[in-house]
Amino acid sequence: RGKANIIRLSSDKRSWHSWWGMLEVCGTCVEQTCTVIAEMDCVIWVLQSKHSEELRLTFPRECNLFDKISARHLQLLTPHMDAMRSIAMFADCGKDFLEMLNSEFSQRICGRDEVIFRESEVGDEMFVLALGKCKVLRSGNDHPVSRLHPGSVFGGQAVLGISQTRKETVMADTVSDVRALSRKALLRVLEKFPEEEERILSIVEAHSQSRKAASMALEQASASEGGFSQDFTRMLVDNMFEQPFMVNQAILTQGTPGTHLVVLVHGIVEIEANGMVVATVTAPGIFGERGLLVTGSRSGATVRCTTVAECMMLPVDGAS
Repeated sequence: RGKANIIRLSSDKRSWHSWWGMLEVCGTCVEQTCTVIAEMDCVIWVLQSKHSEELRLTFPRECNLFDKISARHLQLLTPHMDAMRSIAMFADCGKDFLEMLNSEFSQRICGRDEVIFRESEVGDEMFVLALGKCKVLRSGNDHPVSRLHPGSVFGGQAVLGISQTRKETVMADTVSDVRALSRKALLRVLEKFPEEEERILSIVEAHSQSRKAASMALEQASASEGGFSQDFTRMLVDNMFEQPFMVNQAILTQGTPGTHLVVLVHGIVEIEANGMVVATVTAPGIFGERGLLVTGSRSGATVRCTTVAECMMLPVDGAS
């Protein structure tokens, strides 16, 4: 990998010594992780991804060997990978700070279908997906609400001290290399780099502003009916999670089941009914409340972003 020699492959009795490419075949990564060069004339047997998937369906127990080899290869790659390469929240921090922070991450090799953390659990770690794929589940639903890919960061609220209660379940879809950073480790690094603390505090403040905006929008929406109590509003916001949306992305789609109450915190959206734009809404705004009140109801309109939008989302089941 680069100019570093990681392993010399050979046909000895240790299966992982004669195999390479299992990370790609088993879906942990798409691009080749290393260059493999023949040092002498060789006979090579090739297994393609589609055939690996077929084998896994027919021989699931036997194919566990593939995952074991993948896990071993991940361990070999660890010294040659930078877990910090895609963490947006630390993007503007200094090089020395990042190097020390990187040394505080611990590695966790997760097997296929292994749970990294569960919804409603309490924790103080954030995670970076270095290699692999994970799925995000909420409210006991087996259908993923999103999928995570290399470079994804999750659990950030816990390490920043915003909320220790997990808002979702994260499970490995493939053998995955996950790096963990505890709040204690982050504070230890900040002690040596106090100038970086302002950057971290600004992230916490941004999240606090989103919570405040969501609370204000809920209070305004309920004012005509006498208003929500502070405790009820706080309960709703505590169960929400932040979700950004891009330009032209639909937040809600007409005719689909209502699964979330949506509070538009920042941005502008258009409301479409039967393909026609009927209104433009600038934040703050609330959508999808019918799904919260009427079980099984469907969205009456499409809500589409005209700018990048930041929303606070409440799963319908999460309000119970």
